[in-house]
Amino acid sequence: MLELARLADPAAAQGRVILAHLGSGASLAAVRDGRCIDTSMGFTPAAGLVMGTRSGDLDPGLMGYLALTDSMNAMQFQALVNHESGLLGISETSADVRDLLAREPDDPRAAEALALFCYQAKKWIGSFAAVLGGVDTLVFAGGIGENAAPVRKRICEG
Repeated sequence: MLELARLADPAAAQGRVILAHLGSGASLAAVRDGRCIDTSMGFTPAAGLVMGTRSGDLDPGLMGYLALTDSMNAMQFQALVNHESGLLGISETSADVRDLLAREPDDPRAAEALALFCYQAKKWIGSFAAVLGGVDTLVFAGGIGENAAPVRKRICEG
């Protein structure tokens, strides 16, 4: 928020702001009058929207289901959720958005991973806009947020 006030109009940091930190790890925050009132983050870094290798929000029943169907233990589940899921798990090729954008025209899995990432970011932004009663400023940060213009455009479409 200090950087927003420094780079933009200081008044921008006092309105209804959504911070979208999009990178290999990703989270969003809803800020009103300089104070965070909601965030996509949860108990662990795996919560929220889908990330490079992290799953994002999951149904809590998934752990029990995988324990019963695949004999998965808690350590295996943690490895799956934190290191084998997200963009990597969906695309089956890469957690890097640059790679996925390059592969997208010929690889439906890369296209699906990007579509899900953009959809979930848009959904979080929409829910935070509702909580804030509108949005004055949307800030994109992080490697994807700062460097992937096609992703920003898809998130903001509509």
